[in-house]
Amino acid sequence: MWNDNEFNSTFSSPNANAGKEIKKTLIKYVVPVTAQTISLCNQVEGETSVFEYNQLRFHQIYFIGIIRSVVKRANDITYLVDDMTSTCINVKLQSDDSDEMETEEDKTHSQFIENQYVKVFGIIKSLQGQKNVQAFRILPIKELNELTYHMLECMNATIYFSNKSAGNDGMDIGMGNPLKNANFGGNNYESHGSSSSGGLTGIHLQISSMVKQNKSSEGVNVKDVCAYFKNIPENKIREAMEFLSTEGHIYSTIDDEHFKTTDGYD
Repeated sequence: MWNDNEFNSTFSSPNANAGKEIKKTLIKYVVPVTAQTISLCNQVEGETSVFEYNQLRFHQIYFIGIIRSVVKRANDITYLVDDMTSTCINVKLQSDDSDEMETEEDKTHSQFIENQYVKVFGIIKSLQGQKNVQAFRILPIKELNELTYHMLECMNATIYFSNKSAGNDGMDIGMGNPLKNANFGGNNYESHGSSSSGGLTGIHLQISSMVKQNKSSEGVNVKDVCAYFKNIPENKIREAMEFLSTEGHIYSTIDDEHFKTTDGYD
């Protein structure tokens, strides 16, 4: 889980007060957030670049929004990015002076324009109470399903950390790592379903495929799924469907027994 990637390191000061040890929290994962989270978060005391908002604690973040304005300077580009949850966020991206060192992909990603949806990866900077994001990666959004998936990821992360802070680390709610699908690699966005498997395997993939084939307005009944996979115990199928629902692959319709897919709309 995430606590495997979050650990404490102790640093000793080399000055006269070397007897006092400073404990730093190094957070290695990337947390999905909204502009509201960025605006309202507070810097953790004693940390230079770690922020927290309610139960969330993060160093590197990513969010999705639409570019409202672009200001280009000699060494950087500032984008005003709006995800409509709060005020717009200033996103600063350093530009490389050397064109020879810049790849074709970098050149493409540095030419974003107004009214374009983008995914921003970076860290939060706070100056005189104003929050902005120092970006180390900006990617274009290829399809609007990524917006929906990102909001689900934000809710998933909030629920995960709420349970964690309440001491429910062992609670099995069918929820995986909310950040396991955070992708820096451009167009290969498997997590929200742009690939046929959507990152699923085994029984999860089989059930997701069956639900996707049902075109009725009420969706497929859980009992029909159990009948189809008659060699798998019903409790295992229900656990798998709860996982798919929690991860945003399917959703309930007329009651808790009928489900439709969130992917592959005609």
